[in-house]
Amino acid sequence: MSSQDKLTEVEKAEMEAKLYQSVQEQIFREKPFAEELSQYRDSDVESFYKSLVDEKVHYMLSGPYWYKRKQEAESEWISAAMKKGLKEIQQKKLFDIQCLWDAEKITLPGIEASIDLNRYWKNPLSCPFLEPITEEEFQMYINYLVSEVLYDYDNMVYNVEDYKEMRDSVQNNTIDNDLPEWYDFHNQRTGKGVYLLYPMLRTQKEAFYRNLYWANKEEKENTSTVSNEAHEEPKPESHSTIQPPNHVTEMQHLPKIWAHDKGTVDFFVSTFEDRGTQTLYKKYQRMYRGIHNSDYDYHGMINELTKHGDVWPIGAHHDWREAFFECYIRYKQHKVAEALPIAYAQYKMYLEMNIPFEEEGEYNNQEMYADLSKTIKSQILKGRELNNEPPNFYF
Repeated sequence: MSSQDKLTEVEKAEMEAKLYQSVQEQIFREKPFAEELSQYRDSDVESFYKSLVDEKVHYMLSGPYWYKRKQEAESEWISAAMKKGLKEIQQKKLFDIQCLWDAEKITLPGIEASIDLNRYWKNPLSCPFLEPITEEEFQMYINYLVSEVLYDYDNMVYNVEDYKEMRDSVQNNTIDNDLPEWYDFHNQRTGKGVYLLYPMLRTQKEAFYRNLYWANKEEKENTSTVSNEAHEEPKPESHSTIQPPNHVTEMQHLPKIWAHDKGTVDFFVSTFEDRGTQTLYKKYQRMYRGIHNSDYDYHGMINELTKHGDVWPIGAHHDWREAFFECYIRYKQHKVAEALPIAYAQYKMYLEMNIPFEEEGEYNNQEMYADLSKTIKSQILKGRELNNEPPNFYF
């Protein structure tokens, strides 16, 4: 925190007044550019000097603020390079490893079912069985960012369901085959695209056992419903509309949700819709961003492009929206690539000093993760029992 941040409003006003007086005395005493200004009218020169005083005071007062803003912006890009860049490098490696594990070509310590891999999709930097990022991988990602490929921040794999849907779309050659751009770039240079053709044996087996569990559960519930209906006693009809006193109070304290809020819709689409629907949603947003949510899209992009004072070119295009959107994405790619060496150095320091990486998403909640994992794995084991197989994960 600078000394100016600690001043009261009165002290700031006094400091600004003294600074203005000092600059004014200096400029009118020294009269800079006197020779160059001699060709102009005295009244104009006088007005010029007054404006010069105002301008100099302004940048002397606001300069430290904008310097601080620039430092904050650089920190933001370093954070983005760590969370988006380095994270995506490890996500691709996790994707490849899951392809091998799914095809039963390898085993992984502590991984009994695919749900066990889910926590590492959001936090691949903390995955214990992934090798650290190498200089070669780091340089390849830099080359990717500065290539002609447009980097889509939203097109990343976030969980096991994304993995399964991408594998299905590739193997079935569907229209929704939407691998992240980095995956395609990496596969073209490493030949690991062949992993996409490996059989999804573990995924298929888990689905088979869980389907047995759900079919058995549904059959029991249907049987129970029929039995209850046969023995159910008639209940007296109630016409009362009176609710318990605390009902209204509780309703008033519930949070509100708005279907027209883009952030809310984005969350529900990314959380509950399949990957194919997510792809169509993103394409819809891009196609109509000039009509719907225009304030959110363009004002946000303009703010991002201008708030740090950077100059960035915009290419030609028959649709100005596409040109502007591409300009915005390439600017972000450039800034992430620029910050990536610092982020990579920070990453290596974390490894050397054994500092844990900050986890994000729902899987930083160990209790929630444990409950979800326990539920799904118990369904698999129950399905194996229904299939007259031992209740273990050796399948």
